[in-house]
Amino acid sequence: MKILYITFIDFNKDVSGSSARPHRIYEAFIDLGCDVKIVEGQQNKRRERREKVKDVLRWLDCNCPDICYVEPPTGPFFNSIDLKLLKKIHAMRIPIGLFYRDAHWKFRELFPMNRIKSLVLEFMHKRDLRVFEDVCDYIYFPSDSFSQLFSNYTFKNTGVLPPGGSSNQFTKNIFSAKHFIYIGGTSELYGGLKLIEVFKDINKEKKVASLTFISQRTEEFHAEDYDYPWLNAMHTFDRELIEAEYSKSTYAIIPFKRNKYFDLALPIKLFEYVGYGIPVISTDCLEIKTFIKYYNCGIICHDNKDSIKDAVLLALDDENAFLSYKRSAVEAGKRNSWVSRAQSIIDDLSGVVK
Repeated sequence: MKILYITFIDFNKDVSGSSARPHRIYEAFIDLGCDVKIVEGQQNKRRERREKVKDVLRWLDCNCPDICYVEPPTGPFFNSIDLKLLKKIHAMRIPIGLFYRDAHWKFRELFPMNRIKSLVLEFMHKRDLRVFEDVCDYIYFPSDSFSQLFSNYTFKNTGVLPPGGSSNQFTKNIFSAKHFIYIGGTSELYGGLKLIEVFKDINKEKKVASLTFISQRTEEFHAEDYDYPWLNAMHTFDRELIEAEYSKSTYAIIPFKRNKYFDLALPIKLFEYVGYGIPVISTDCLEIKTFIKYYNCGIICHDNKDSIKDAVLLALDDENAFLSYKRSAVEAGKRNSWVSRAQSIIDDLSGVVK
């Protein structure tokens, strides 16, 4: 299977945030034995991006991949040559699948910006979607509820393609470690710093539970400023270091503030956690809650400090529940691997009749 894989990131860089998914999909294609031709490069590096796309346009004059899969940027296509590339692939009758990841522009109240900039971006998003209607054989969304935002478009086929997880699952009973992990942002929306306050309360009189907290360095968060015996604060995207932390984690925590956007979200970390066989404590954002309840792989709480604290204390108190959640997390991880996501892309696009 020869795949033309269009991305908007730089490969061989630190894998973090929005770049993690394109890397993992690529690795999964390779694991499946596919021959993958990559288009890479950030679109804000316009000259470099255009040259790379021109190289692929020339490559297509002499090559015809079996399918094309696209992991778009966060935001619209800034360079018209990327839309030209999609149109050429479509004209060659090569099946195209595209993962539509960005709906921030539909939630101005949550992600405010300059009005003129907002209107320009909305125009560009709608332009892109009209092109996708014409040329893409499959449009994938992160979740069912996310897809409903675009029900007014007449895509040829749609599907749900949430993130995946690792196949390296930790199955040992580490309940006695009472160690929790959080990886993510520090803004109010992500709830990370609120989580530190929760563990301050829990460990007020003596050390009851420990927390590994991994985040980018921001104005609000410098790891060296948080010196507590129960806290391991880190700034790293090193895969081996993070995997070592996963191996000793009893539970992982997703403390998102619930809102309309996070109700639609299935974050990559949820699947990464269960991929390593780690049960999850999460606030009750709709899609995350549905996933955790379906697999019975963790504990749901509300998005306030007291409820998160109660959930952590509940987790600390019940080893039998932990073992049950862990078995379920392992099963959820097996059913939601990156390889299974890549295989579904191949199966869908291979079945397209042009």
